Amino acid sequence: MPRPTKGPRLGSGPAHEKALLRTLAEQLFENGKVRTTEAKARRLRPFAEKLILLSLKLISPPPLNLPLMSMPVLMPPL
Repeated sequence: MPRPTKGPRLGSGPAHEKALLRTLAEQLFENGKVRTTEAKARRLRPFAEKLILLSLKLISPPPLNLPLMSMPVLMPPL
């Protein structure tokens, strides 16, 4: 997460904010819910969505974009 230059911060600094978001995301994934303030929840949502998309990309296999007609048929000649 890049260093925030403008706007309010959740913690005392960028490192604290990153640690806070990491902890909240961990609790969300373990328990399915988190009890926190609205501001922290709003900052957590895009952070957690990025983690979910990253995990889905790592888990799911790449799609096969081969048409069925290009595959050779392994049959003996008649």
